[in-house]
Amino acid sequence: MTVTFSAAPFSLESLTTVGGGVTAWLPVPTAWPLQPECSTQLIRAWEANGANPIAFDPAYASVSPTTVSPCLPTEFTASWKQATTTSPATTTLLGPTFVCPAAYESVGDLLVQSMQMLLCCPSKYLLATPITTLINAQSHFPSQCTSSFASGQTITYPFCTGGGTCAPTTETITALRTVFAWHMNGFNGVPGSKTSATETGSSTSTSTPSKPGLSSGAAAGIAIGAVIVLLIFSIVGCLLWGRWKTNREYARTERRGGPFTGDGFSDHLVSRGGQYQVETPARYEMNNLRGAKGGESKGVYEMDASYMGGKI
Repeated sequence: MTVTFSAAPFSLESLTTVGGGVTAWLPVPTAWPLQPECSTQLIRAWEANGANPIAFDPAYASVSPTTVSPCLPTEFTASWKQATTTSPATTTLLGPTFVCPAAYESVGDLLVQSMQMLLCCPSKYLLATPITTLINAQSHFPSQCTSSFASGQTITYPFCTGGGTCAPTTETITALRTVFAWHMNGFNGVPGSKTSATETGSSTSTSTPSKPGLSSGAAAGIAIGAVIVLLIFSIVGCLLWGRWKTNREYARTERRGGPFTGDGFSDHLVSRGGQYQVETPARYEMNNLRGAKGGESKGVYEMDASYMGGKI
């Protein structure tokens, strides 16, 4: 594996060559700042998946004159453009340091050749299908992130026809409508971590005279033995103390009269005699566990990296 650095077009770009394939890595170490208007900037292409609206489309700036600043980093645009090329000379990926944009959030992970592939969707969008295909010119569509418009909502977007012309269009939603958003996925880890590397250079071996005393193994054995003995004494002491306390509480109960069922932790419970049921700490903990609400975790998927042609 060879790694080189390029000054243009991205100062932090690095190239990785593995098995004859070249991968250009574009790190995204900080979250792209939030642009509030981006969540309402939609585009609709007539040929794409039933003409559903698409949010966060990198092509929006080329069809709408109102776009002031890009919604996604330029590194994403560079990676996105390769989808229109069937066999690019270099595969462009986001990483090996990557975080989701401020307007996005993580919706899942993929494990690819010991690297974490982080899947990001815009906030309030759900993960539909993890998109792992990088080169897919025939059916290049952002189906990873989906949301919906309710009936009665009004949306405005540039509607683009097959001839490449786009015109502003306002539409009132009459039925539940699915809306897609461009995903932004990237990698964290060490590229080519499974490829063995050999360091070259001279090495000099030196020997240190041995010193009298215990070896490290003997010293460790003595320390472990001391800990075990101390633990045994502690357990025996706890058992004896518990038996003494039980006998003491039983004697108190017999002197004051009245049956008592409880944990023996409170003297005032038996001062008047009679029967009293106390919930033990063990039962209390179990009740707490049964009443606890578990959190919802996001999916972690395992996948094969063959789609990348071994280019990581």
